[in-house]
Amino acid sequence: MTHGRRACYMNGCQLPECVAAHTRYCKEYELRTASRTRGLLVDAGPYRERLQRYRDADWSLTRIATACGLSAAAVLGILGGQAHILAATADAIDALTPVPDPRPHVPSLGSVRRLRALVAALHPVHGIVTASGLGGSTVRKLLHHPRPTIYVPTADGAHRAYQALADKTGTSARSGRLAAANGWLPPWAWHDDDLDTPDAEPVLGKHAAARETAAEVRHLASSGISPEEIAERTGQSVKYVRGQLDGSRAPGWRERQAAAS
Repeated sequence: MTHGRRACYMNGCQLPECVAAHTRYCKEYELRTASRTRGLLVDAGPYRERLQRYRDADWSLTRIATACGLSAAAVLGILGGQAHILAATADAIDALTPVPDPRPHVPSLGSVRRLRALVAALHPVHGIVTASGLGGSTVRKLLHHPRPTIYVPTADGAHRAYQALADKTGTSARSGRLAAANGWLPPWAWHDDDLDTPDAEPVLGKHAAARETAAEVRHLASSGISPEEIAERTGQSVKYVRGQLDGSRAPGWRERQAAAS
């Protein structure tokens, strides 16, 4: 077989002239393909913005794809930053019209406060999810990235969890750390009537909540429970528990420290 031809390369020859022939063929093929499809491609930017509006309205990828006759992977690719799309894909997105959503919306504030209060009461997030009957992603979104309004069934789920768990204390140290890091207060820091009122303030501020935690630490210690187990139950560190018990971190320690200095 004559060298310097792609056919020779395809038969396994690795001579430079055969490799060069194969490379040349590939480039020419790419140019021919690009020239045929150039007129069929459009900028994906405007269509990405349109699809994102549906995502912001809580449409799933599957729901969007079904509505416009595309695959979920195609929708995900456009949302993920794909530069160009086929004109036919653009036409499919153009034909996508919003389906009226019969579910009414309500402010999310009360639901967010209720769920965060349950976390502050040391209930594990998975337990809150179970009590609410909502999806885990929905509950986590309300805890960390809430929108101004939510569907009524979502609010009902948050209220359901609060009714079931608000008068109990959980044992999740992870929830305790999460609530402490974000300044979330437990149910007993609020009047129930204030949870849905935008300008309402908690009955107990952070200092009062700290006193409640300190009292709980002392109560558990009086029952003979070890500092390690108390720390696990209250979501605090062992150092904090020992400080409460020996008085070095008891309520008012900062004021005593300032007076002594």
